[in-house]
Amino acid sequence: MPQRLLNLSLYALVQLAKLALTARSQRRSNGYGYFMLGPENENVASINALLSREDRPNVTGRSFAVGGGGGMQRGRWRIGGEGEGGGEAVNLGGKRTAYGSGGGGPTLSYEVVRSGGLRIYPIIGLGGAGGGLMSSDVSAPKTGTALGGGGAMLVAGVGIEITLGKFGDRGRLVAGVRLGYRVKTFNGWQRTALQDGQPVEVGAANIEAAHSAGTFWRFIVGMRSS
Repeated sequence: MPQRLLNLSLYALVQLAKLALTARSQRRSNGYGYFMLGPENENVASINALLSREDRPNVTGRSFAVGGGGGMQRGRWRIGGEGEGGGEAVNLGGKRTAYGSGGGGPTLSYEVVRSGGLRIYPIIGLGGAGGGLMSSDVSAPKTGTALGGGGAMLVAGVGIEITLGKFGDRGRLVAGVRLGYRVKTFNGWQRTALQDGQPVEVGAANIEAAHSAGTFWRFIVGMRSS
């Protein structure tokens, strides 16, 4: 079911992008860019199952994600891309587990509200996601086990922005929030044994394909031209 949903979403995103690029309402294009940050909460049950078998500290999947994006705007359509990442580290009983994940890809949105300095727009995005961890002893952080996997990511949500002021002739400083729902898939996990930071053994990890889904929010601040 998740794969079928991702395929349908990719088709819809491509069709909407074609529509946006051929929009005739306004020919003038403007640019925008922003930073974003907010809490991250992932499903890491399958990873923790492996860590528990090896008597390693489990991770929570909760961290603080930081990223950004940008693109072009034609009329009310916004076509761009964004990416972000976060991570955590857990030390317990002389052992250490560090975990990080990130994702990004193209996005498409349409401003349904343009009133003064207020902008409200639904967003859809489809890209890639990846995660990795390093498990080691605290006394030898470069010797241990590394895991890595990746897959697709689907994002749908809404953005709310307000204009804070002018910057130069055409620039506008903006801030706002992003609220939405996201699905990440993680497949093809690889396990690498490291000795002093160098791989000594590589193979498939005994981790089932997993996906995480849930709501999220991000604070955004950036610039747009007008």
